[in-house]
Amino acid sequence: MYLGFAKSLFIWVAFGLPLVACKKAGTGGKASVAIYVKHHNRLIPGALVYIKFNEKEFPGVDTELYDMRRICGTSGESEGHTHLANLKQGYYYFYATGYDTSINETVSGGIPLHIRYSQRKDEINLDIAVTE
Repeated sequence: MYLGFAKSLFIWVAFGLPLVACKKAGTGGKASVAIYVKHHNRLIPGALVYIKFNEKEFPGVDTELYDMRRICGTSGESEGHTHLANLKQGYYYFYATGYDTSINETVSGGIPLHIRYSQRKDEINLDIAVTE
């Protein structure tokens, strides 16, 4: 009897626990992110923000590799800002590109974000610093 219990426990730990413990980032949750794209603290209107799920490192400039895209507003309260809702806890990478009219240059940059279990229902403010 003990051998049967030990075998069952081993099978559950080896195969079942990783499935329960593994949290996949993506949509379908309750967290949200308020994204601000900034170049030297100046908001970048119309910036494109690319989001990669389950990523801690910069995936690269090929925007086809990203899972989602958002466009920042161009005027008023939405200028240089976009919002992403219904996210699950997990790892995300945010990459932004835009055009800074004050210097007439294209700017880009990125930042990883880890939405923790304690933040799974929160709104998180995220500044993405971009450079030439």
